[in-house]
Amino acid sequence: MRTRLKIFVSFISLMIVFSMISLASSADSSGSGVGCTYTFSSDGVLNVRCNDRVVTILDAVNKYRDQIKTVNLDISGISLNTAVEIYGNDCEATAVNIVGRSSGTYEKFSLMNFPYAYDVSIPNGVTFSTLRLSNVGVKNLNNITNINVKYFFLRDCDYLTSVTFPLSTYQAEVRDCSRLKTIVANDGLKIMNLNGLSRLTSLNVPSSLNEYYVTDVGITSLPMPKSAQYITVTGGSMQKIEFASGSTSIGYGWFNNCKKLTEVTIPKTVTYVDTGAFSNCSTVRTVNYEGSKTEWSKVSNASRVFSGATVNYNYIPCDSHVAVTDPAVEATCTNSGLTQGSHCSKCGKVLTAQTVIPAKGHIEVTDPAVEATCISTGLTEGCHCSVCHEVLVEQQVVQKKAHTEVTIEGYDAKCTEDGLTDGKQCSVCGTITVAQQTIKAKGHLCIEDEDVEATCTKPGSHGGIHCAVCGVQVEAPTVVPAKGHTKVTDAAVEATCTETGLTEGSHCSVCGTIIVAQKTIKAKGHTKVTDAAVEATCTETGLTEGSH
Repeated sequence: MRTRLKIFVSFISLMIVFSMISLASSADSSGSGVGCTYTFSSDGVLNVRCNDRVVTILDAVNKYRDQIKTVNLDISGISLNTAVEIYGNDCEATAVNIVGRSSGTYEKFSLMNFPYAYDVSIPNGVTFSTLRLSNVGVKNLNNITNINVKYFFLRDCDYLTSVTFPLSTYQAEVRDCSRLKTIVANDGLKIMNLNGLSRLTSLNVPSSLNEYYVTDVGITSLPMPKSAQYITVTGGSMQKIEFASGSTSIGYGWFNNCKKLTEVTIPKTVTYVDTGAFSNCSTVRTVNYEGSKTEWSKVSNASRVFSGATVNYNYIPCDSHVAVTDPAVEATCTNSGLTQGSHCSKCGKVLTAQTVIPAKGHIEVTDPAVEATCISTGLTEGCHCSVCHEVLVEQQVVQKKAHTEVTIEGYDAKCTEDGLTDGKQCSVCGTITVAQQTIKAKGHLCIEDEDVEATCTKPGSHGGIHCAVCGVQVEAPTVVPAKGHTKVTDAAVEATCTETGLTEGSHCSVCGTIIVAQKTIKAKGHTKVTDAAVEATCTETGLTEGSH
């Protein structure tokens, strides 16, 4: 029972701890930044209550950076008729919604540093004297067409591919939007400034334009407004410029450093071309003029400005183009390609400009080095492209290695066998570098055998020839038979009483060999005889008994 109670108490303690953590987590989900307060929910939504004209959400971004999916900016707390700046501090949210107002006017409204906000929602009922989007990842702005905006600015919106200006726009400026291809300008637009739009391919120019500034844009055929008083076109990819019908003059400094410009179309309504209209634009080779040669001669400075170009008189612009497809060209490893485009078969005007597709670049594959050996050359490491097979780093031949020579021992020639000289071979690959030469057999060195005299038991020899070097018997000698022993008798010796005797034997008198060995005869021993005693007399001595 006590054990169960302890488990229950532990469980309750854990629940309390988890509740405290949860409360702490809830407290952490809200906070404040410059000019705002915020709450963050677990589904990735950051709700920001804006209460001042300058707002930054850095505190929230630092806390929840990669968790923020959507940002709702409630601007109801910001006074109308003020200049508002909202900074996203590189927030990773993919959607930004401006909420809290459905009407009213803001003098200036800037939304900045939301580089991944592909979707941006701006309320239609609010009027913005100035609307500025800078470093915002918006992909399209189709929902802003009906917003009431006088001054419209876009900068560093790198995911934007097309934009239609709000219908009420008086002045528009678009800068450094690296993917922007299409701009649709509204009728009534007075000032347009385009800068750093390298991929721009489509642009309409309303007749209402009074100021027109274009710098480093990618469009190849640039339309010109007929009524603008201030025009500056600098650099870029323009190849053709077409002045609108009704244009009357081409002013000083309108075109600068347009180094790809080759063709200009001029209506016959133009009567004046300033001598400084085309500065450092020396590549113009063709002028299409809608009037006659006589009319051209009356256009002030025209012949002087375009002295190096061919003028096509009585040029008739197409009222209805006949499109001809310009086929796509696939990019290769080293050559750029082109997207599909089209042009008019009547007038040659580009209808859909072909966009350059960058060369793909080689896919490098390593050609491994091959080590040189004694018998074959090697190669250094190189590489080639696996797609087009172009050699990128040529392999160089590495010369063969020298052989590691060791001596092959020769041997002398013998009388009947050939010999060999010393040779050499590589100890690594076995190649013979110095061949062994054959030394012919020397033949026998013949000398006569010495005669061998026959003995009692061994035969002798006479004559014969052998080799003095190897000892081989070349010619056998004549055999002389053994002589046999010369027998001599060894006389018997009779045994005595004290000395042994010998039986009769024999030996060879020449070599001393025992033919019949003598055997020992034992001594016979004494035969005892008693010597009688002699009695002594008066005058003579006597003897005791003895024996012999």
